[in-house]
Amino acid sequence: MFLILGPGPDGLGVTVKLPESGREALLLPFTEATGYGMGKHGWVTARFGVDETPPIAILAGWIEESYRAIAPKALVAALDGVEPTPRRKKA
Repeated sequence: MFLILGPGPDGLGVTVKLPESGREALLLPFTEATGYGMGKHGWVTARFGVDETPPIAILAGWIEESYRAIAPKALVAALDGVEPTPRRKKA
C-alpha cells in the first residue's frame, strides 16, 4: 500500500508515505501527520474541503515518491528505464 485516497462528505483525503519530503509537506496548512502511529514512519495525510481544488502537481509528486518508497526495487528501476539485474538461481 502506497496511497490511501478517499472522497468523503467533507471532501477529499490523501495519505502517502513521504520519506524524503515529509517534513516539508507537514508545513502546508492542509496536511498533518497520519494517525495510528503512521506519522512517525513518514506517512502524511492531506485533506481538502469539497469547495477546495487540490494541488494536483504536488499530489502527483507525492504519489510517485510514496510508490517509490514502497514498491519493489525492480518496479522502481522499470520506472527509471533501467533493466533489472537478473537473480541468480541457487545451486
